[in-house]
Amino acid sequence: MSRLRVGTRSCCIAEGDLVVSQIVGRGVHAGELLGIPATNKEIETEGIAIHRVRDGKIVEYWSVTDVARVLQQVGALPGPPG
Repeated sequence: MSRLRVGTRSCCIAEGDLVVSQIVGRGVHAGELLGIPATNKEIETEGIAIHRVRDGKIVEYWSVTDVARVLQQVGALPGPPG
């Protein structure tokens, strides 16, 4: 990916030492991705990120991203019906 940008789509939720955010990533499929040759298509995907914070620093990080949506946008999977 080139010109990859990742940010939050909506406000975060914090509880104890955990912070949860809805994230969005945008970029250009400019190189091989999972064996798929570059298409130079703009892509966008969403996900959820969870951070564990201790003493003001991120000490753990988990995330889930909609990879199927990326694969649809680069033509490796069919899009949703309709």
